[in-house]
Amino acid sequence: MKILFVLNLRYNKSGITEQILFLKDRLECESFNVKLVSTFGNIFERIKGVINTFRYANESDLIIGVGCSYFGFFPVFIAAMAAFFLNKKILFNFHGGQAERFFDKYNYFVKHIFNNKKIIVASDYLENVFKSYKYDVVKINNIFNFDSFPKNSGEFKWNKNILWARSFEELYQPELALEVAKILTEKYDYKFYFFGDGSSFEKLKNKYESSNIIFGGLIERKVLLDEYQKFSILLNTTLNDNIPNTIFEAGFYNLLVVSSRVGGIATTFGSNEVLFVEKNNIEAYVNTILTAYDEKQKYDIVRENLNKKIINYNWENVKDKWKDVLSLYEK
Repeated sequence: MKILFVLNLRYNKSGITEQILFLKDRLECESFNVKLVSTFGNIFERIKGVINTFRYANESDLIIGVGCSYFGFFPVFIAAMAAFFLNKKILFNFHGGQAERFFDKYNYFVKHIFNNKKIIVASDYLENVFKSYKYDVVKINNIFNFDSFPKNSGEFKWNKNILWARSFEELYQPELALEVAKILTEKYDYKFYFFGDGSSFEKLKNKYESSNIIFGGLIERKVLLDEYQKFSILLNTTLNDNIPNTIFEAGFYNLLVVSSRVGGIATTFGSNEVLFVEKNNIEAYVNTILTAYDEKQKYDIVRENLNKKIINYNWENVKDKWKDVLSLYEK
């Protein structure tokens, strides 16, 4: 079977790009012929992506549109248009953490795209959202190529280094995280590293950068994977989310994840695996982090539980589900 994935390929970022690249490799090992087309970039790159979508879709047996809410919906829309005009079979892979808000605003439009087609999601949160709108949804967990991760350089040791790695956009509350960092670096001798880029990066860097609040900018994923081993805690302050790769990556390196209790994070991980804050404010984050360091032995168990859980997010545990879904589209 010839499969065409249409998505926003962003090689310098983690997330869905890594998921699809690994899935492509695994499917090819199962004798599927897989092609990727990217619709990401400037206007010219997007136009090129649209042209290539129609070009390669014409030669494919199945199109898989991969996307999320808002701007991330573009590849889903283009994949659907190609399938419609070329009379091709299609399914969708959706991963948007803002799904509830998105459907509340745009379901009239979206239902004409998804129609009665199958939609693959990776969390109970998204599955529940799609089912509430009567869509044909299938849950298949994300997968990770843990063999490709840099090996642990040594046994985990607690330190006062804390990592934040997301986009500097309002959704991920970077300024809230920086206010937490300001308190903990000034009063308790912690050190924070912020990785990522975004619309508020320069403004926040100018406002908060200090000897103990370091802005690393956007770095390659392989470099970020190496960086995890320098930290004890991953701080995740998002307002809405599905299940970010950073939690799995941090879990692989035995970090304690301190996170907001939202979306797919809350339905994928329990309080025995992630240390959730009870309120979305600066005081709650500060107190939660201080508690973790005061009770290290207690939260060592939480770290270890997360590590044990994420190791199961591998190809062998989802292979049959993918093959079952794809078998529905074979000639």
